Amino acid sequence: MTADVQELAPDHRITLNRVGVTGIRKLIVRRRGGKDNALAAHIEVYIDLNPMKKGIHMSRCTDTINEVIEEGVEHEVADVEQFCTEVASRLLERHPEATRTEVHLAAEYPLDRKSPVSGRRSQEMYTLVGRAVARRKNGDISTRRTIGVEVEGMLACPCAQEMMRETSREVLVEAGMDDAAIDKVLGRLPIATHNQRGRAELTVGLADPRLRVEADMLIDIVEDAFSSPVFEVLKRPDEAHVVSRAHKRPRFVEDAVRSMVGGVTTHFPELSDQALVVARMESMESIHRHNAVAECTATLGLLRAQLDGEDDHPAPRYHSLHEWMR
Repeated sequence: MTADVQELAPDHRITLNRVGVTGIRKLIVRRRGGKDNALAAHIEVYIDLNPMKKGIHMSRCTDTINEVIEEGVEHEVADVEQFCTEVASRLLERHPEATRTEVHLAAEYPLDRKSPVSGRRSQEMYTLVGRAVARRKNGDISTRRTIGVEVEGMLACPCAQEMMRETSREVLVEAGMDDAAIDKVLGRLPIATHNQRGRAELTVGLADPRLRVEADMLIDIVEDAFSSPVFEVLKRPDEAHVVSRAHKRPRFVEDAVRSMVGGVTTHFPELSDQALVVARMESMESIHRHNAVAECTATLGLLRAQLDGEDDHPAPRYHSLHEWMR
């Protein structure tokens, strides 16, 4: 019988933090609210490798993913993050020398939307991102998982808008309008500014297996944080509405990120203080060659304390999602 080469001792007995398989592509059916979403998922799996083993059994990685998919009812899954958790736990069981496994999943996610004025239907694409980590300590397995979304939207710059407001006031003064009339005009009309497309990521990390977060709600929170959402199909009245809305809601990336994390605290009061929130927004600037970016990584406990005016909350501070999942 041929011995497993993976079980042999390596030439250099060094622990490897992550060994695994990337570029796995699977079709997963996500069933939520009586509706099916076919998700073309890209999956990565990682396992830590102790210094006495030459390699991991990589076939067990793909076998485990296929097994979890096949065990679903007609290949359905309820949550991508729970799918990741199940794969991570089983991988740890099948690699008895391992102490940590990690699974990432990203999939394009379609939602039916209506344009704001004409009501034209279109299929808008978002990205779902699920992650899970399973750890073994003293024979017990614990897990942490995250659900996240990636969303595009529109930002209008408040700084340039203030400069344009002052410029408009000077022009109207030169035209002979009095201050009261100028205030009325500037209070009713959208003021010009530069605008750009933004890309946002919002992720919630959960340690309690009994709790869940609805991805559609995360998408709604992110879209509301933009100056305006964007749409694939817009007729002329829709375009005017989107532009007007954006210029009446000017936002820095800093404003948008704070709006996202505030939205999580409002919409998910049932989550514990130990839940993690990671928000990131990048603005593809239209009048600069550079981009603008803002990020926030914090536990819900810390965010709630800050919103309540408490600056010295004892909750641990994390600087990255990886640190929280470690």
